[in-house]
Amino acid sequence: MANVMAVRAAVAHKKERNEAERRRLAEEQKKQDLKALEVVKTYAGEGATGLSHSQLKECLADIAKDFARNTESADFVVPTDDETTFVLRMTIQNHEGDEAEDRNEVKISEVTEAVTIWGTFLMLRPQISLTFDKFDADKSEKLNPEQLKEYMNSMLDTGDPDVTDEDVKWLLGKGDLVGDGQIGRIEWLFCSTVWNREVVKRRAEQKANKKSSMCSIL
Repeated sequence: MANVMAVRAAVAHKKERNEAERRRLAEEQKKQDLKALEVVKTYAGEGATGLSHSQLKECLADIAKDFARNTESADFVVPTDDETTFVLRMTIQNHEGDEAEDRNEVKISEVTEAVTIWGTFLMLRPQISLTFDKFDADKSEKLNPEQLKEYMNSMLDTGDPDVTDEDVKWLLGKGDLVGDGQIGRIEWLFCSTVWNREVVKRRAEQKANKKSSMCSIL
């Protein structure tokens, strides 16, 4: 009987904890929604349902100013049109998937995501530059397909298959959200992650295939 009571008490305690966590998450979401609404109101006006490209760019510029001031950074980043386009399209893609609609506005429900993407770029920009600048030989702030291929090959180890032109085309299809056939500095934030994961995946598949071949021989 004591064991049954203990189990019931444990189950009840777990339900209470789950409910408390649910309420906490709901409260956090409510706060985020209110902040997003205030951001849209500030840059787009009362009653607006989202931020246009130009309004988003203004918002990102203010975030960059705050970041530079709070981190005492002399490297103040003014968002370009391409960077704003990347943030906008990546935000929409994260919410709607690869089949995201082609629109030029971030909805209220997407504002937090857009701010997070831009904030992550600002924080990681120094580390991104350490690698990006090695391959941006012409200092164009973009990696063309040839430069991108050079980077992709640099991530390979002995025994990995060489990068093909089709691999480059595939990665551009994933990371070139601006649509100019090149990879900009902010696109690198996403593009390098995608390629690193792909390399790890291919190595695992190659290892599994070798193991399978050895088993068939035996």
